[in-house]
Amino acid sequence: MDLVDDLFGTIVLHTWEKFKPLVKGRNEREGTTETLQWFEYLYNEMLKRKQQQAKIR
Repeated sequence: MDLVDDLFGTIVLHTWEKFKPLVKGRNEREGTTETLQWFEYLYNEMLKRKQQQAKIR
């Protein structure tokens, strides 16, 4: 997770925040799909990690 965070952490957070409304809207129209399910998981893990790091500082 350290390597993923170092390489893609900020990109993952910003990208998901931009795509989230599109993915959620599609899921509401067409039913829940696996569209970007793992990317959302990665976003949630990166967000938890950033929150934990903020508490330590």
